[in-house]
Amino acid sequence: MAIKRTTKAGEYVSREFEVLEKLRNCKNCIQMLDIYYSKTDDGKRIQNIVFEYCSQDLEEVIKKAKEENQPIPIAEIKDYMRQILTGMAYVHA
Repeated sequence: MAIKRTTKAGEYVSREFEVLEKLRNCKNCIQMLDIYYSKTDDGKRIQNIVFEYCSQDLEEVIKKAKEENQPIPIAEIKDYMRQILTGMAYVHA
């Protein structure tokens, strides 16, 4: 899993949490597993969002291809595009 920590502004549930909650059943989106709050040593409230672990993201795939001076295979590009577009369709349904 991975944890994203951000300083909490105000007492309301964050917009990010609301969006991630709506995406819980989308297989083409990284899943939020949990959310909890903590405080820093100086008393600031921190929002901690726990995500499922993903070994690599699209940015890393692109960087690796550039470093190796190798194109990303068309079949892989099509698969990434299918996943992105399926996720976008779920968000906007």
